[in-house]
Amino acid sequence: MHKYREGTGPFVAEYGDRPLRTIDRQVATEWISDIGRLWTVAAIRTMFNDAHDAGKMTSPPPFNKLGLVKPSRRGRTLPSRPAIDRMHELASELTPPSFAAYLFTLGWQGIRPGEGDALRWDRIDLDAGTMLIEEQWSAAGRWFKPPKHGSTRRLPLVADRLRELPRESEFVFTTLDRSGPRRRLHYTPSTRNHHWNRVRTAAGFGNTELYLATRHFFVTYAIERLDLSVDDIGWYCGHRSSGAKIVRDHYLHPDDDVRRERIAAKFAEIQHPQPRSTAPKPGRVRAVS
Repeated sequence: MHKYREGTGPFVAEYGDRPLRTIDRQVATEWISDIGRLWTVAAIRTMFNDAHDAGKMTSPPPFNKLGLVKPSRRGRTLPSRPAIDRMHELASELTPPSFAAYLFTLGWQGIRPGEGDALRWDRIDLDAGTMLIEEQWSAAGRWFKPPKHGSTRRLPLVADRLRELPRESEFVFTTLDRSGPRRRLHYTPSTRNHHWNRVRTAAGFGNTELYLATRHFFVTYAIERLDLSVDDIGWYCGHRSSGAKIVRDHYLHPDDDVRRERIAAKFAEIQHPQPRSTAPKPGRVRAVS
């Protein structure tokens, strides 16, 4: 509700004295002509859709199908490996151990934030070194559901920090419920965002999204630095069909310097035959009359 109040606030301040039915497509077009207002569109669209569904409007909601393109994460610059390492150091210093471990696990396991929110101890096998991903938390529906694309998968466990976490709940990553009994609850976007905002501000990441600094970094690092195939990473990330294409189109942030070094190293392995010399052999020179 706070998010919606914040998003609709500027619009209400300007048009709040007008009935909803008088807001038409022209008003919506004029509103989005100012790019500084685009961040409000999602909340305003929800407001008009709800009003339409409730029968308060007979005309189509004016903020639907405006032709706005969601900015792609792929074109954004990824943090470097030293910056990512520093990010995890700051998380250990500035946030509770549970969130520091959560961020480390997302960053080096490459799982989705919702999958981390729903991760339970009975899905972790420390002896076998595996992690079973079979559900995620839906912030929109506020319920647990199967992973995206139904991608239940057993992954190799690389985040050793889980061994250090106390088991205070059935969930691996937990926060305290301060509104009621002091019981441990799993993370949700609203209970972990303030931790992430604190870390990224201290790390100088600006408005870098959690997804970019974890899943996108992991995919790019695994392919470019660990030489894992795009097909393998597509499976690992839970894309059962067209996994390689999705990874290339949405997650991979190629580094030109890394590519140049990799290609140069492969070129250096090529064995070339030595060219046959065309110079005359040494010997006696016969005089020509």
